[in-house]
Amino acid sequence: MTEIYIKRVEAELSNREAARVESHQAEPKEPAYAPHYRTSVAQVPANVRCNRYMDVVPYDRSRVILPTGTYINASWVKELAGGKWTIATQAPLERTAHSFLSMFLLPIAPPGSNSSPPPEANRLRTIVQLTPNMEGRLAKAFPYFPKTVGEEMKWPPPKHDHTPPIKVRLLEVSSPEEEGEQPSWKHSVLAVSYEGKEDSPHLVRHLHFLGWPDHGVPQDIRSLLQFMQFVEACNTDGTHTDAAINPDPPIVIGCSAGVGRTGTYIALASLLRAHGLNRPDTISVVDISNRKADWNGTSPISSPLGPLSEEIKEDKIAQEVDALREQRPMMVQSHAQLRFIYSVFLATLKLENGS
Repeated sequence: MTEIYIKRVEAELSNREAARVESHQAEPKEPAYAPHYRTSVAQVPANVRCNRYMDVVPYDRSRVILPTGTYINASWVKELAGGKWTIATQAPLERTAHSFLSMFLLPIAPPGSNSSPPPEANRLRTIVQLTPNMEGRLAKAFPYFPKTVGEEMKWPPPKHDHTPPIKVRLLEVSSPEEEGEQPSWKHSVLAVSYEGKEDSPHLVRHLHFLGWPDHGVPQDIRSLLQFMQFVEACNTDGTHTDAAINPDPPIVIGCSAGVGRTGTYIALASLLRAHGLNRPDTISVVDISNRKADWNGTSPISSPLGPLSEEIKEDKIAQEVDALREQRPMMVQSHAQLRFIYSVFLATLKLENGS
């Protein structure tokens, strides 16, 4: 895939993203599709302080809605190629720690669901963090669980949220063994519960990838792919025999703003999933020729902006990124990140196909 072609893809996708952002700022009259891209809930004065960055906010139609009515800067995102629901989120602020953790204790459902699921049916249990808490001198994520095993933190609810405080205890920490090198990621197991219900906590796995700079891309691609497979293994829980329990619920994925690194990760996960390449049992060679049918029936998410141009409308990566941006603004934030998706996905296909 040539650099010139990727730049053309980036230019078209950027123009479409600009149309989304500017649709409700147009003068003197908004275009007909403007309501589709409204972010009015995020702009309510009481909610503005809960946004880490003022220009990165969820669309009203795809934002995560907590039963308490408390606002959170997080979006439901459905993979185009892979078909899996995920939650793309900004890293919590101190004032939003309770709201963030509430996603793991309360019944929530993607947009368009007919009703809320039973509390246990679709319970989230996996967090992917793609940013360090500090980058240089800048705070990029608030540490909402303790560093020491056995210790506990407690987070009070925000105003008008009448649920109890939430407690988080660190149960264990582990990292992959990499002789002579810094580990690529950290795996923490958390016990999350409402105060007064500590005897029946909900276990949450926090998976922190340590090698992804802001606006940039990982240098160690192999470690990233191994991490992605580890995430899938952690989230797939085969211990439940109750058919009502989702064995592979949505994963919560976030960086600082929840768009650049987060969008890149979700795009790659989706494309690899469609080819069966990010399951824990696919570390060895996979016969790609038997997986081409996975694309059948995959069509772009409907957009009021219309389809992609003739030049790129069959490009699965362009489709994926555009579909993500239809659901959360600014997903895949830089040219380097878009190029990274092309290079990693195509290289993985060649490797798995034995070429």
